[in-house]
Amino acid sequence: PLASRPRATRTRELTVTTDERPKPGAAHLQALLQGSDDAIALLDGEGDVISWSPAAEALFGHSAAAAIGRPVDALVVAPERVRALRRYLREAMTGETVETCESHTSPDDGSAMSVLLRLLPVREVGGAIGTALIARDVTRSRGGEEGDPQSRLWHNRIEHALAEDRFVLAAQPVIDLATD
Repeated sequence: PLASRPRATRTRELTVTTDERPKPGAAHLQALLQGSDDAIALLDGEGDVISWSPAAEALFGHSAAAAIGRPVDALVVAPERVRALRRYLREAMTGETVETCESHTSPDDGSAMSVLLRLLPVREVGGAIGTALIARDVTRSRGGEEGDPQSRLWHNRIEHALAEDRFVLAAQPVIDLATD
């Protein structure tokens, strides 16, 4: 038989009021950036990198030291996609969440890869102050988990539109032009 283990006892209950609850801060953000499997970059209002996760280093091949302070569009998409990414960054600064599938070159072997990008506005009371960019390599499906990048993209867009009641029914009558 197993020996009985000592049990922890509580000498007094700890109650935390809302005012005493720790507020999220730099340590929380740092833990999120360090622990995420997705590449995460935090951007200022101009689209320059202010934080770059280890997963971003692995995916895009730029160290945090090399990425911080640089425009994100020079780091995460193929040159022909820079204009589109800048448009998506502007959309995120207006408060919209943007999802897109972009092309990029793998830092390991120079091969093309598809990267699912999600741009989320970072807000304060006065509005958006920056953008969080979250990226995932979706070049190869991992056991069907990711699926086709374009299918996933449209699935997410439709899901968001349904949740936000953004569908509008449009109808156009079919009329015989000869007889009206």
